[in-house]
Amino acid sequence: HIPTLITIMVLIIIGGLGFYTLKDLIFPESKKRKLKLQTKIILIASTSLILFGAIIILILQWNQWNDIPFGLKIVNALFASVTSRIAGFSNIDIGNLMIPAAMIIIILMYIGGAPNSTAGGIKITTFTTLFFTIKAFIKGKDNVEISWNTIGNTTIRRAIIILISSIVLIFTALLLLNIFNDLPFFDLMFETFSAFGNVGLSKGITSDLSEFSKIILVIVMFMGRVGLFTIALAIGKDKISEKSKYKFPELNLMVG
Repeated sequence: HIPTLITIMVLIIIGGLGFYTLKDLIFPESKKRKLKLQTKIILIASTSLILFGAIIILILQWNQWNDIPFGLKIVNALFASVTSRIAGFSNIDIGNLMIPAAMIIIILMYIGGAPNSTAGGIKITTFTTLFFTIKAFIKGKDNVEISWNTIGNTTIRRAIIILISSIVLIFTALLLLNIFNDLPFFDLMFETFSAFGNVGLSKGITSDLSEFSKIILVIVMFMGRVGLFTIALAIGKDKISEKSKYKFPELNLMVG
């Protein structure tokens, strides 16, 4: 029922924007009702990811959805893109998705929604920070800039910490799942990213996992929900932003 699917999509999007974003949209602090830059970034990035995911999924699944009406194809693609980043509802058989389309869903699950929202993943703002950091470094710039604003080094460090720690967590979990389960690698990878993003989508293998594997996924879900940077702060006692009082000579290493 298309109106029901659209209603669910709207609720998912609102839940993924984050409470600070919703507060800024409904009760802006500026008298000119000017939105904060973070709100703009979240809105633009969310819209871009939804449209990107929907278009790519629609193209990749076009032949498989040959017997579905055109309008429902579009709704299915949009629903799959929206739900992949936050909710995990499914109106299509995820187990029968083409692998390229499932890979797009994995990317969306990994990114997740906005901070201070109901979503897991590394968060949209982290992804945006990393994107503009790489872009600035490729251009040889010292500063990372977004819309006439410079992103602070502390924010960049936090984004890099989240990226590296998430890769280590997912890789470790995926390694253990493959050791303790005789199941297809891609299905296990999909399950792991779904757990990290707190999405809940599955290729249909959850009930076939060993008890130890389910505990691993619980841990991945917890860390994806609480936030890797929060855990890093708890372990590191908030010394990530501490400035050094000295500087060693620079060393240029050959990389790449």
